[in-house]
Amino acid sequence: MIELPYGRIPITIDDPPNLKAVVLPNDLPPLGDYPAELRRVLDNPSGARPLKELAEDAKTVAVIISDPARDMPKKETFEIIREYLPQPDSAVTILIANGKHAPLPPERMKLGDEILGRYRLINHQAGELKECRKIGNTPTLVREFFFAYAKENIRLSLKGAPAYFSRLLANLFTLRIKELRRMIGLGIIGKLLFAFLAARKKMVYINKAVADADLVVTIGQIKPHYFAGFSGGAKSILPGVSSTVTIAPNHFMKTHPLARLGIVEGNVTREDMEAAARLLPNLFIVNVVTNSLGQPVKVVAGDVVKAHREGVEAAKKITFVPAPKADIVIASDRLPVAMNIYQTTKTVAPAAMCVKPGGVIICVTECPEGVGGALVINEVIYELGLKRYLPGNVDIYLVSGLAEKDVCTTFC
Repeated sequence: MIELPYGRIPITIDDPPNLKAVVLPNDLPPLGDYPAELRRVLDNPSGARPLKELAEDAKTVAVIISDPARDMPKKETFEIIREYLPQPDSAVTILIANGKHAPLPPERMKLGDEILGRYRLINHQAGELKECRKIGNTPTLVREFFFAYAKENIRLSLKGAPAYFSRLLANLFTLRIKELRRMIGLGIIGKLLFAFLAARKKMVYINKAVADADLVVTIGQIKPHYFAGFSGGAKSILPGVSSTVTIAPNHFMKTHPLARLGIVEGNVTREDMEAAARLLPNLFIVNVVTNSLGQPVKVVAGDVVKAHREGVEAAKKITFVPAPKADIVIASDRLPVAMNIYQTTKTVAPAAMCVKPGGVIICVTECPEGVGGALVINEVIYELGLKRYLPGNVDIYLVSGLAEKDVCTTFC
């Protein structure tokens, strides 16, 4: 019997015939005393002055906390960081780094009633440009991004040109306008146009409460990410508390050949995020690496790049594990990844690295909160991000608690 994470309760399946391997994280033991280790790194951060020193002259502090999709001890981490801040409660603002995710009720943040009642809390909404302020521009990346993108995608487009034009003509004759718009927009000309715009300098608009704060402290989690390499670090700023105006061109850069799972160096998407975060001179990160049970195994603090890279090395020890190629790959995870299809897409990239051409991927997640936005899943996550991971002719199935009609709106 094999126990699969599913959502709220695991499910079990019989050992399938011809089972090649059960691939599990190389879990590290939890820290023996997480509060003590957190205080140690706050006093001895990487590439930055100690948090207590940074906080001495600050009149206002913005503390950015990851949204509920990140599983880490947020309440405990915030409470210890608060010990280092001499400011009154009225001078400390908590921001939820939703990025483009839909904001969830504050009680979902697992911060506790006392914290929610004591501090001003902003549930960031990327679409509210009036709540953001421009803090600068990121560098132009025409050479680093656009030319690499153009070369790779022209090659792929020429390879798939016959099938593409066949679909285009079929949709033209049947007047399927929506599909035509999608194919043209995500065809080679549309992609090249978007890529060129994404390669130009990008205006960085972030939440005013962050832009105006004297000190910004981020609380995040480091784990593999399908186009930023790993989460954490600068992602608390971009996309975390940025405007859609800034997020959209950055996320289009996921099409770069090195914007891939587990890669941070040379990854232009992450480098663009870090360039945006560097525009904040008063930024201090606190990032946690957890094992598969959500227990902290490593905590880092300090500079947005140097501290992050230390955490990445710990995360690699857990997540970089050998796996054989197989015809059928079953990928599963527990909450919060199993909350909806949007989050479940995170399981596809690693599964795609294990499946053979012509094979099948079966994602096993409960998805109690539904789909999470079919348009974004289909056109941004799948078409631009996940599709390039998949070998030819791979089918993807979902085992969940959702109705078939809802599941069929995605990956189509």
